Amino acid sequence: MLNLKHPILLLLLMVFSTIYLSAQVEEAPPPPPPPLPKEKVVKEEPVFIDADVEEETIIEDRPVFVDQEVVEESPPVTMYNSKYRDNSTNIKFVTSALAGDYELVYERYATDRYNRTYGVLKRGEILLPIIFKSKGTHNSSITQLILALGESYGLYNLESEKWDIPLEYTSLSLLSKGMYIAKKGQKSGILDENNNIIADFNWFSISAISGLDNYVMITESNVSNSRSGIYNIISKKVTVDPQYKSIYKIQDENYFKVQNEFGEYNIIDINNKPRFKNWYTELTFARGGRKYYLVKKDDKMGVIDDKEKEIVSLDYQYIKSSPYNDGSYLARNKKGKYGCITIEGKVTLPFEYDNLEIMDYGSMAISGKGNKCGIVQVNNGLPIEIATCDFDDIAKSAKVFIVKKDGKFGIMDLYGKLKTAINYDEISPLSHDFLISRKKDQWSIMNNGGELLTDKTFLNIDRLINNENDSYSYAKKFSYLQVQHANKKYGIIDKLGNEIVGPIFEKLLSETKNIVLAKKNGKYGLYSLLSKKEILSYEYDQIIYSKNGYYAFKGNDIYLMADSGTMELVKL
Repeated sequence: MLNLKHPILLLLLMVFSTIYLSAQVEEAPPPPPPPLPKEKVVKEEPVFIDADVEEETIIEDRPVFVDQEVVEESPPVTMYNSKYRDNSTNIKFVTSALAGDYELVYERYATDRYNRTYGVLKRGEILLPIIFKSKGTHNSSITQLILALGESYGLYNLESEKWDIPLEYTSLSLLSKGMYIAKKGQKSGILDENNNIIADFNWFSISAISGLDNYVMITESNVSNSRSGIYNIISKKVTVDPQYKSIYKIQDENYFKVQNEFGEYNIIDINNKPRFKNWYTELTFARGGRKYYLVKKDDKMGVIDDKEKEIVSLDYQYIKSSPYNDGSYLARNKKGKYGCITIEGKVTLPFEYDNLEIMDYGSMAISGKGNKCGIVQVNNGLPIEIATCDFDDIAKSAKVFIVKKDGKFGIMDLYGKLKTAINYDEISPLSHDFLISRKKDQWSIMNNGGELLTDKTFLNIDRLINNENDSYSYAKKFSYLQVQHANKKYGIIDKLGNEIVGPIFEKLLSETKNIVLAKKNGKYGLYSLLSKKEILSYEYDQIIYSKNGYYAFKGNDIYLMADSGTMELVKL
């Protein structure tokens, strides 16, 4: 027994007991924290965009997170930037305001402008999901939409929010107000907006006739020898049997130009009555308002009126279908000579040419008599000969003619006036404004007026190509010319003939911002036309210009000079 009279001993015993017991008990874990609040799930909400917004706008659904709770926020509307999305990102656009509270919305991939699916919004809420293809125009007066799902087309009514024409047709298009051309399989018919059949599904294709309501063009099949006719929607009768290879409505008339199975042409009315007794292998409407027709029959051409009276007898070998500005038609008479006549047969250019070659890009024609040629001006008043057929050859440059006679060349302007003597061994166009001419082995440079830019002659003259220009052919822009001197070295002159750099280069490749890529002593370097100094020494095997700068090659090493101003080379 403990002696209670010794309190110090008792106290020590209690302390040791406590330490011993604590060592035998494991530390208890801390209590768990309170549970996290549940996240609220935000349903994607499309935005209703005002109908006056004309450009494409993005609807982005981006919830804002605050204290682990999702707070619903109206998505912002931002203008679309085609560069900021990648190929895998779908973007939703509001495209057009429709009638009432409705809008058309579509979805596409950022870089694919054509693969789209459409839906309909009603006051900003999805009415029709974005799964359809859309056809036709869309504006604020539209109450019915032609939509397709897969290969099935139908007509959706926004006012009733129902399908007026169910999704059961392989094609559907608006014919006129309240009527639609529909297709089932390979057959076409006509429906009203309530899906009632107006024209049975008997034809391969049906198409509207411009300016003629209640009539449509009908086609039997899609084979090459298919025939076409005309159908009256109101009487539900065929007025022109499908017997023609082609039918074209004549503008401002209720008549049609048709081609029969033999390839011959005539004009018929809506009841298939021909205008002309004869059928013609060519039939073209004359310009000028008169009902005159250029026709061809039995390989002879002429002009008839709408009563089939011959205005110009059918004894021409050829009459061009379109006239010149003065109303003259190029023609070839029965003797094989070329000239010009009016639609009434008046001769405006004598028929004395063996050939008359009209240039598509100008108002001139190269005329021919025997083996000689001249120039006839057309499309500028009456056709008139401005250069007689005294030349061996004539070629059109941009603004002048290069003429050849007795083996020598000269320059003639567009009015038939010689601008140089015909004593050059060769003349070639260099650009729209310059030509180069050669006498023996010496070349000169001249303008379109035949004036020499410099008294000096050279072994060779060519453009110094500007790398920043993307044009082609001799129209390519340039600022300088490269010229080869008697020492076989190249120098540079400007367009006024002034010498910029003397003959110091073995080769000149190009010029960019007054920096020339050139070759000296078998190596390439860069030369500044402004400072008249080399800015990259001639020690490289090759130098290539690109939009990134100049790439210089030395053995297997490649360097880049991105900024010609600093002349800093970076080894790649």
